[in-house]
Amino acid sequence: MPNDLEESIQSRRNQLSRMGAINPDAPAEYEELQTRHDFLEQQLADLEAADGHLRRVIEELDELTSKAFAETVTKVNAVFGGMFQRLFGGGSAELLLTDPDDLTISGVDIIAQLPGRRPQGLALLSGGERSLTRVAHFRPAHRVAHAVLHDG
Repeated sequence: MPNDLEESIQSRRNQLSRMGAINPDAPAEYEELQTRHDFLEQQLADLEAADGHLRRVIEELDELTSKAFAETVTKVNAVFGGMFQRLFGGGSAELLLTDPDDLTISGVDIIAQLPGRRPQGLALLSGGERSLTRVAHFRPAHRVAHAVLHDG
């Protein structure tokens, strides 16, 4: 046998011995892992689709609740000022949104101006003034809420 052929055979034997033992179950294991991988890929795609859908639903709900909240504050405000004037014999009061740029997190502050005084927040009024202001706010808020619940 030629010397080059013997060297080639020996080289191949060395490569085979370095490869180690052959796993006869490797094709079946590969197929099983491939099936599992495909399943997990599909699950991931489903979850990403559901995530996108839920985010769109949340955006729609935020828009709807923001719109309803703004409309409610506007309706209550329209009646609140008049009720306040009747209870105090003048002055003015209004509801102000704490964050008009993001109604999903906004609160509502009450600003009242009693006759002959400057506008101030509810916390700066006396106990009796706060109570009457709350009554002036409660009646319109109750009417609007009642109308929303029974008409909408």
